[in-house]
Formats: sequence, C-alpha cells, structure tokens
Amino acid sequence: MIKEYQGSLKPTVAKPPIADAEKVTRANNKKDKNLFFNIFLLYNRIWKIKKLFG
Repeated sequence: MIKEYQGSLKPTVAKPPIADAEKVTRANNKKDKNLFFNIFLLYNRIWKIKKLFG
C-alpha cells in the first residue's frame, strides 16, 4: 500500500507535510476566487449580449 499525503479538508493541519503548506493554501484560495469572479463577469457579458440580440 502506497502511503502519501492526499491533503486535508480542514483549513489548517496540525503538522503540515511541507513548511510552506499554509502559503500554498492561501494562494490556491486567491486563485479560486479570481477564477470564480472572472467566470461571473464572462457569464454576465454573454447574458447581456444574448438579451440584446434575442
């Protein structure tokens, strides 16, 4: 059986496997929020164009 770290659903882990794990989590959260915001803006633009041209 291969044992490797698969991550955790908890925001903080008592002993992270690497020293910079908290920084990686923060960077991923920032990227996720940015992606969601961009998708939201794109959806609104497409919706407005669709509404304009029927």
